[in-house]
Amino acid sequence: MKKLTALIACLLVLVPFLLVSGCSSSLPASANQSISYQLTQEPVTLDPQIASDPAAVVVVEALFEGLVRLDKENNPYPGVAKSWIANIDYTQFTFSLREDAVWSNGNPVTAHDFVYAFQRALTPSTGSTTASSMYCIKNAKQVHTGALSASELGVSALDSHTLVINLEYTYEDFPALTATAPFMPCNQTFFESTEGQYCLEAKFILGNGPFVMSNRYAWTHGESMKLSRSSSYVGDQPVYPSSLNFTIKSYELAEAFHLLTNGDTDAAPIASSSLESAEQAGCTITAFQDTTWGLCFNTSSELMKHTAIRKAFVQTLNRDALFQHLPKNTAIANDIINPDTTFLGQNYRSQAGSDFYLKQDDASLQAALAALPSLNLEAMPSVTVLCPDTTEAKRMVNEMIATWNTKMGNYFNMEPLSEDALAKRVANGKYDIVLYPIRAKGQEPVQLLSLFQSDSESNPAFLKDPAYDALLTSAESSQGTESLSYYVAAEKYLNDQCVFYPLYYESRYYATAPGVSGIVFHPYDAGIDFIRTEKE
Repeated sequence: MKKLTALIACLLVLVPFLLVSGCSSSLPASANQSISYQLTQEPVTLDPQIASDPAAVVVVEALFEGLVRLDKENNPYPGVAKSWIANIDYTQFTFSLREDAVWSNGNPVTAHDFVYAFQRALTPSTGSTTASSMYCIKNAKQVHTGALSASELGVSALDSHTLVINLEYTYEDFPALTATAPFMPCNQTFFESTEGQYCLEAKFILGNGPFVMSNRYAWTHGESMKLSRSSSYVGDQPVYPSSLNFTIKSYELAEAFHLLTNGDTDAAPIASSSLESAEQAGCTITAFQDTTWGLCFNTSSELMKHTAIRKAFVQTLNRDALFQHLPKNTAIANDIINPDTTFLGQNYRSQAGSDFYLKQDDASLQAALAALPSLNLEAMPSVTVLCPDTTEAKRMVNEMIATWNTKMGNYFNMEPLSEDALAKRVANGKYDIVLYPIRAKGQEPVQLLSLFQSDSESNPAFLKDPAYDALLTSAESSQGTESLSYYVAAEKYLNDQCVFYPLYYESRYYATAPGVSGIVFHPYDAGIDFIRTEKE
């Protein structure tokens, strides 16, 4: 009897190892590899409810899992939720959670973890800058502003494995939104036990995703992170990599190609100028058109705070002449919001219309000249235009300057700058006009339009305009087509007031190294999924 008991005990000890071994043996031969990726900045925090920088979002997706995951086409498939159903008008979704989903400490993941996470994300004291993406949930905005208590949020747990979410309006594609960081679950007991240190160190992280911190010292701040495949993760897809190695080091996009080919990283965003070389080297390219380049005006400068003067600089330009110098791998932009933007799951441009850019009109010059005496100026002063230090950008700005020199009777200057230097000058407001890119952090129009709100910390135009702010406020408090009308009005306002003049759309490119496959890149800095990554 004692021998039988001992044998059973030994078998119980071996079962987990046999299961892991069996799982590993069922993976492709190119799985079980260590995958390297270079983060360009130190994550401020890995707390999903407040993580906002791109580096943090990448790591959060590895450590946590929401109700769904997104495939390479950005379509949702089961995550913690094994299935979901909607009511007839898509204003209520019921998610059925996996009974075997657990946290990395073995405790079950429940519907209550999602209720707590959603409430916490929207509680004002949390200070989440990404919680606005949850405003489609009933009462979410009122909770976030403090007008209602978190208990009145339209989220409830019918039982431990059934989550019901009520929305403010019809949103058929809502499940896909729940794959993003703010919608990740949070274990209340563990969160409270960290006493304000939640997700700031490896030992204060409790995840439910496909990877875990390798040990309590796996996050060396400013240098690296080491993640290992989770032995407790249960999902629709097996986890291929044995580990993820994140190094933390800033680099210029032009350097990325060399990082890929010398083995420093298995994937990286790359410059469009490196595309041909990357493809010839056997890299796989993924592209997202999510960036709009145009002339951005510093509306806080003494000269450019006048709308009439901004208009003169734009409406005297010959667009056809400018587009003779269109950078390679870009497309002409007739609107500030790019063609791939969606509104409630449908294409925004098809609903809003297009060609909102300010049209050429030389008569605008007379209005500008008439405004100069109020500035104690007799003629248009010389202005320096900032731009990227690339051949195409300099040629396009030279074309602008030639036009302005002729029509305004003065000599204007150009100052080419590196990517980092250009961003710093704009952030510090040390410019009048700049050829500059703007990029949304999500697919909805508000994600781009909110960049220009008065309280935006990343407002490239330093716009402080109550009329513009009011349009976005009205959009957020409205629903459906009424909300859409305010977004359209806000986009037209930026064009008509000549805050930003769109010129061309640029895609962002991601490359995976030769022999590496299965990495899923999400647009708009929404993360990277390494779960099915293989490496030969």
